Amino acid sequence: MKAFRATVLLVALCFTVPAAQAGVINFSDVVIGGSLASGASFATGDNYIDFFFPDASVGDGLSSRIGTLSLTYIAESTDGMYQNQMLLSVLGALQGSGTIFFNEVIEDIANPLDPIFLASYGVVLDSNSSLPHTAVIDFVRPSNLIKVKKNLTLTAFDTAGVDFANVGLVEQTIRVVPEPTSLAMCGLGLACLFIRRRKAVA
Repeated sequence: MKAFRATVLLVALCFTVPAAQAGVINFSDVVIGGSLASGASFATGDNYIDFFFPDASVGDGLSSRIGTLSLTYIAESTDGMYQNQMLLSVLGALQGSGTIFFNEVIEDIANPLDPIFLASYGVVLDSNSSLPHTAVIDFVRPSNLIKVKKNLTLTAFDTAGVDFANVGLVEQTIRVVPEPTSLAMCGLGLACLFIRRRKAVA
């Protein structure tokens, strides 16, 4: 029973320590632009930034059938950032010809005069797409200082049916590489499990 408890404790340590040691990300230079940016806002936490759009709609009964959003921000962390997880939510389904064109580019800007490409992502969403849309964007290598640039174009050209496109929320969660000390502790825990198992077998 004691051996079982020790095993559970070591496994728990392996999975919780890296998360606890992960660096906090600071977000800065947040800019929201485009013809659909009226009333837009954002909120940040330890490792996320969320964008809210109360008036980003085009289509039937609205003033425009095409509109744009541009989002940029800088994220900095003491530990290397390696992944950006995105969730794009639509308030009400895309209808008829309603379409969202989404593009994202992520760069390392440790040297702002010579940014280094880390990742990009693009998708076209229409009335046949599964919503909300989620994506995991892996970087080519970790970085402590990144610039993220997003561009969205919404269209809903007139057809015989109902045509509507909207985006209400874009969520971004950035993953950070655990500190080397955290990984070392995880490795130590696994080594202890192996040694304990060897002794039990002997």
